[in-house]
Amino acid sequence: MEKLTREMAEREEAANMIDALHDGSFELTGEFLTKYAGDAVGALLLAVKPRDRAYVLSSTIDEGRAYFPGGIAELPADGFWLPSGEIEVQFEGEASDCFADVDDWTIHSDLAYLYTGYGLVVPVDLAVLSANVSAILSDSKKAVQETRVSHLLGVKVD
Repeated sequence: MEKLTREMAEREEAANMIDALHDGSFELTGEFLTKYAGDAVGALLLAVKPRDRAYVLSSTIDEGRAYFPGGIAELPADGFWLPSGEIEVQFEGEASDCFADVDDWTIHSDLAYLYTGYGLVVPVDLAVLSANVSAILSDSKKAVQETRVSHLLGVKVD
């Protein structure tokens, strides 16, 4: 059995957190974005409705570039934080049989905790995010215009 390393645990946790972001488990409210998003990412995401924010982010994140800084790090304008203080892993047997470096972990019974600092820093491709936001705003504007026209004409536009 391969022993779990800090890097393996962080990669898996990063993937899980990014999946949670894509499926809407993180509420990307204005308050969240103000607190955790870099300036450029926050400005773009605040331009769209909250229900569309996870969607416009979905193709902009490269999981391989996300990282846990382990402490306070400067938030890049093209990224955001996903808050998380630790990774929890349940294990069976001796910790030394399960973890490559037991000193990286805080062990309590059959649970191990890995400190991650303030959370995951997630870089975003701003060009793709900008294009996604523009497309959503264009679609919304078009839908509003079609609704106005159909209301004025008394006809439903599909």
